Amino acid sequence: MAQLSSVVKETPSARWNLLLADNMHVVELVHGTISGKRVITVNGKEIYRKNWMIALVGFQEFKIGEKKIILSIEPNGMNFEYTLYVNGKPLDKFVQSMKKSLIVWTPELGKVKHRVTLDKITLEIYVDGILLDVESEFSDEGTEVYFSIGDEPVLLKTYSSGVSRKGLIYELFVGEDGISIPIQHE
Repeated sequence: MAQLSSVVKETPSARWNLLLADNMHVVELVHGTISGKRVITVNGKEIYRKNWMIALVGFQEFKIGEKKIILSIEPNGMNFEYTLYVNGKPLDKFVQSMKKSLIVWTPELGKVKHRVTLDKITLEIYVDGILLDVESEFSDEGTEVYFSIGDEPVLLKTYSSGVSRKGLIYELFVGEDGISIPIQHE
């Protein structure tokens, strides 16, 4: 009789939620505190594995898209401290800056929820994690960007609020009727 083998998923030593322009990414570290083993997964996909390491502490570098990630393993008394750095910043500071530069909408079209992200710094637009190649049209009121999600037309309008502290206003309209989609706060 054939014996079935099962894959045992190891409990992560640390887990982070990393908001990037293309999507939210889940980074997990399995750290063997006796063997030094390191397994790093991003969104459930293993990207790094070292089963036996003499050094129990240190740094591990990898990338998510164009972002340089450094995972630090440091001793902390009888335990270990795990820290994630993104583009040289500790994760909490990086997330704060991303929340300031990203605007996210989640329109639902035909019972399918989509994610539209505008990076205010680079002016890049992502739909469901895919970077779009779009052109902006400039008018007296601001800018308009046209693209589509599937067969549905989408309009992204940017214009001045008229108040210097408030800055620009970003609105997303979906469909022929131009249904306004509220901003999603992540």
